[in-house]
Amino acid sequence: MSDDRDYGNTNFSVARMSYDIGKQSTVGLISTYGNTNDSIQNGVAGVDLKLATSTFKRDKNVSLDLFILKSVTDKLHGKNYSWGATFAYPNDLIDFQLGHVQIGKNFHTGIGYVSRTNIKETFGSLMIEPRLNSMGVRQLFFGGSFDYVTDFSHKPETRSFGFTPFSILFESGERFTYSLNRRYDHFDQDFNIFSHFIIPANEYKWWENQLSLFTEGSRKLSGRLSYGFGDFYTGQKNNLSVSANWKIAVPFMISSSITTNQIKLPDGKFNTHIFEFNLNWLFSPDITVYNSFQYDNLSEIAGWQSRFQWILSPGNEILFVWNSSFLKTLNSYSWDEAGLRFKVKYNIRL
Repeated sequence: MSDDRDYGNTNFSVARMSYDIGKQSTVGLISTYGNTNDSIQNGVAGVDLKLATSTFKRDKNVSLDLFILKSVTDKLHGKNYSWGATFAYPNDLIDFQLGHVQIGKNFHTGIGYVSRTNIKETFGSLMIEPRLNSMGVRQLFFGGSFDYVTDFSHKPETRSFGFTPFSILFESGERFTYSLNRRYDHFDQDFNIFSHFIIPANEYKWWENQLSLFTEGSRKLSGRLSYGFGDFYTGQKNNLSVSANWKIAVPFMISSSITTNQIKLPDGKFNTHIFEFNLNWLFSPDITVYNSFQYDNLSEIAGWQSRFQWILSPGNEILFVWNSSFLKTLNSYSWDEAGLRFKVKYNIRL
């Protein structure tokens, strides 16, 4: 696949090639050139390998994913690699995953997104999922997960351990889950979390609780309700998230969600809110239009993304993506920025 665009005075290109190894394994190459963030030139090249089978011990799924990437960026030299490996055993009774990722200090993607650099991250999960199929209960879930992040000198930065004492999937399709999480975070300098509220540089450990209820997604009206409570750095936090999906009629579907956090710190209280609304047209399995509108009171920016997708054949498609944002000024909103992108994806099978 090749995607060449002109963005101001900069050219962008993305190339991706993959080759099937057997029925479920692949090896691939990827390269990008360009920088959407600034004028500094950037290129990334890498290789990935997926080894997978669904016939391990006759009927079990197992996979191993490997990747390595190198970036070349003006004025940044050395420590520009990223690599990772993930082993997964996603099966009915036992669902297991273990992975490790390293991202160098100078690894930069001009096209794409990297949330953190200069880190080593190890993560994993183990869930036991017996099927009952009796007394109105289809399946039970219990287990745990962890995520451990350090810098390259092995100094801990973020750590979380999650426990799911029970999660119940009913025959009707509803699912109820309770989870308990132990979190650790470290700040080398004071962190401005919201407005004038500051989290002082220090090490922090706290517990979080989460209750969630999901309804059957195949219904015309479905939704999710989630409530969290517990400590939060130097204070406490309550979290409430509500979402609803309404399949009005083919091809129209609307959905909306509200997430609110009530934070109490020694210096006072504040609330954060995230609102999202989606309006989608599914004309056919091959032609779709998705619209997403979002607002949060932290940035006070309203965003709108619209995406038209036309799948010509499996692996070949045409995309139009519109992105725009509106910035709050005084008591009104003004158009901050907008962009329309066109993408063609074409696969050549050898």
